Amino acid sequence: NSVINLPGQVAPWMKSLSISPTFDVQALPSTLDVFGCAYLFEQIWHLQNTGSAVDPVFEWDLIDWAPGARVQAVHADPRFARPNGALLWVMTTEGLYSLRDLSTDWSSIEVTEYPKFDNLPLALELPPDMALRPVVYAMTWGGGLLKWDLQASTPAWEKVGVDFPAEWGNCFDFAPDFEKNRVIVTG
Repeated sequence: NSVINLPGQVAPWMKSLSISPTFDVQALPSTLDVFGCAYLFEQIWHLQNTGSAVDPVFEWDLIDWAPGARVQAVHADPRFARPNGALLWVMTTEGLYSLRDLSTDWSSIEVTEYPKFDNLPLALELPPDMALRPVVYAMTWGGGLLKWDLQASTPAWEKVGVDFPAEWGNCFDFAPDFEKNRVIVTG
């Protein structure tokens, strides 16, 4: 592929990979809505099928946006839909961004930047009930688990939980019944 402008080379090490709910393994359209990011190269890619559904040829295509900081995570929004709801969340060492595909192949995007973190962000997760409660969660080094409520009248990064250890967290996930009990497990 031509991810790093060297045809036939493999993509660099990816820190994060996300598959949108629109991914269609049967039809294998040209835009597959599979995303990856490289920490070292400050880049985000999406997977393309330059072949056909019968004879697929998979290539990573660079999304033309330079975040200006190392990319920590990329997530397709759980509400991701074509043609008008293709939304990707990107967390860098500097902050959080949403990228909306204004085309059908990520050649034209709208970028929304959210306020910076006070601490280094390490992990990003989107809850399974984001359609009902649009909240973005981030784990930070020394700052614990934070959330950004997209529907708040005055949105801001808010701490989640109490008595988070003084040490840094690195990862977290939602309990299987998160929609009912709001339990988040951190590591």
